[in-house]
Amino acid sequence: EEIIVTEERLGTRLPPSYRNFLKVTNGLNNWHLGILGFYPVNEVNWFSQTHENWINIYLNSSRCDARIVIPDEAYFVYGEMQETYSFRVEYLASALQISMADEGEVVLLNPEVISNGEWEAWIFSDHTGASRHRSFSEMFQVNGLMGAWR
Repeated sequence: EEIIVTEERLGTRLPPSYRNFLKVTNGLNNWHLGILGFYPVNEVNWFSQTHENWINIYLNSSRCDARIVIPDEAYFVYGEMQETYSFRVEYLASALQISMADEGEVVLLNPEVISNGEWEAWIFSDHTGASRHRSFSEMFQVNGLMGAWR
């Protein structure tokens, strides 16, 4: 199965809701403004492998100073009260890129924040920062899109 091959290549097991999505869709085109589509499983890769320069720009940016420590009480705020520039820049280096990047926007899964086996999901943008969700499925629910893959 392609999912298992990809997990072996990446050296990790993918989160359950994202695995279910891949089993049903194996990617998806034209999901959201700025997002061309989700990669098929064989194209999923670590963000650092495909966009090291993007990470370095953020790590060296005065706008998002990587030396600033964001406390948990500020970081773990989701929904409308979330400040999209309050994200931990260092997590970009370990994030998994699951969508095509377009107009400075990409969808990432964050293995640094895991709850019940689910990785935090980000809609990451040059313009607005990271819109973070507790899981891949929550990201779809918040954006009013929930499919049969759930």
